[in-house]
Amino acid sequence: MTGNIFFLWRGRGLTEPVRLTVEEQEILNWAKSKDGEFARQIMKWNDFDLSVCRAKKAQLKGRCMVWVVNNEERQRYLDQLNQKSKSSR
Repeated sequence: MTGNIFFLWRGRGLTEPVRLTVEEQEILNWAKSKDGEFARQIMKWNDFDLSVCRAKKAQLKGRCMVWVVNNEERQRYLDQLNQKSKSSR
């Protein structure tokens, strides 16, 4: 009999091993995949922006901008947008 067993960390130490359900294993597999890692990065890159969006749902009416590049790359994109808007005037 095979299965996935993980030790849970509770308080001061490890507890007994726990078997994951098929759904939990699928979620864990996705979280460890490239898509899951990217989703985690998006959440980190947009942490502040998302907290503002959640706090001001009514004012923003569900609209919120989410970056899909890290902070260093944002400036390059903003510069490109500024150049395009200046050239279209």
